[in-house]
Amino acid sequence: MSKEIAVDNKESSEVSEVKITLPAVAEEMLFSEEDSGAGFEGTSVESFAIPFIQILQKGTPMVDEDNPHYVEGAKAGHLFNSVTRQIYNGKEGIDIIPCAFQRTFIRWGGRDSANPGFKGVLQVEEIDRLKHDPAQIKEVEGRLYVPNADGTVDTKKNDYYADTRSHFVLIIDPESGDFSRALFPLTSSQVKASKTLLTLLHEKIIKRTDGKRINPPTFANLVHVNTKPLTDNKGNSWSGVEFTPTRILGIEDRDLYEAAKQFNRDVVSDAVPVDYAKADYNNGGADDTEGGESFSKPKEAKTF
Repeated sequence: MSKEIAVDNKESSEVSEVKITLPAVAEEMLFSEEDSGAGFEGTSVESFAIPFIQILQKGTPMVDEDNPHYVEGAKAGHLFNSVTRQIYNGKEGIDIIPCAFQRTFIRWGGRDSANPGFKGVLQVEEIDRLKHDPAQIKEVEGRLYVPNADGTVDTKKNDYYADTRSHFVLIIDPESGDFSRALFPLTSSQVKASKTLLTLLHEKIIKRTDGKRINPPTFANLVHVNTKPLTDNKGNSWSGVEFTPTRILGIEDRDLYEAAKQFNRDVVSDAVPVDYAKADYNNGGADDTEGGESFSKPKEAKTF
């Protein structure tokens, strides 16, 4: 049997009942409690791949039926889990808990260059320093490029630095209620949505039972994620992301809260290795799906 938890949505003008179905716990199993976790003795944090949540675009290989990377049922605007290969309907969306945040600049080879893959990761402070040297970084139409020796830039071939906002989250499966860790990296046109989420969470103030008002940790928030169509003044269109905080976790969500809190600690302590090759952005085919081949994890992480 499954257990249903009724939750009031107090953020809405109308109180609606949301039922989260949690997996039932079997009373009789073949293995004992002492066997829990056995088989992973030789592993370390580097042994596990954190999933990426990717916004599928019109040119993404997973939506092209003639591409070997095609995933059945995938459409532009859907959300894709890079490890489980699960597809989430972008219009309906999914619920997440934001646990930690990183901002880094990822260096990628140009899309039409001989080596379009990953070239390194720089912290914000390093980029700020390099910006003062025109031989190191040249800005063209808002993007930071590595110029040629003569100072010229070919926007299709020169390496560039992608301003990457990485949101470490717990995903709550809309059908089972199970939750798992994931990384939601946002760049280019998606940066605005990242900033909006940060602002909404930072400005949220709640009143405790003792009357004190506090800004809750980000991992105390349940946030709904969905995609929406976006266009620019040149007529280009793509799928964007939208974040909507729905409620603060309650006593009935203690397992979720503790798991989210631990994820935050792991990210902040640099115990979560990240491989951006798994995001496969370079094959995305859209301006806001940047990426490349291999990745070394960023060194600094912080809460929102």
